[in-house]
Amino acid sequence: MAAISSYRLTGRTESVQTTGQLRNGPSYQKREERFAAAREEYETSSASLLAIAQKHGLNYNNLRNYLLSNHPESALLHAYAKKSAKMQQVMDAQMAAIRQQGEEYLAQMREELTVQLQRLHRTG
Repeated sequence: MAAISSYRLTGRTESVQTTGQLRNGPSYQKREERFAAAREEYETSSASLLAIAQKHGLNYNNLRNYLLSNHPESALLHAYAKKSAKMQQVMDAQMAAIRQQGEEYLAQMREELTVQLQRLHRTG
């Protein structure tokens, strides 16, 4: 049995004995699942770490320290995801502009074809 400060558990300063159940219980496993989900989202999205921590019900500093200690590559993956998201926004804007130009060109071609068809019917 390991003695730990009960302050972390109860806010009191006397020591308590524990059997290690803190790291094996359902609440610990649920917390680990939340950390894993937050890490995955951080690595694949451009959302801020603060927003991700809040979404998953985690303390920002605890999540930050968890990532720095256990998954230092996450910051690189997050930077890549942010850059990819920014590039996607630029490409979407360019595609919208191209689509708009194409629609304008098609409208102009339809008008010209309509005028030519009307001339053909008149001269018929």
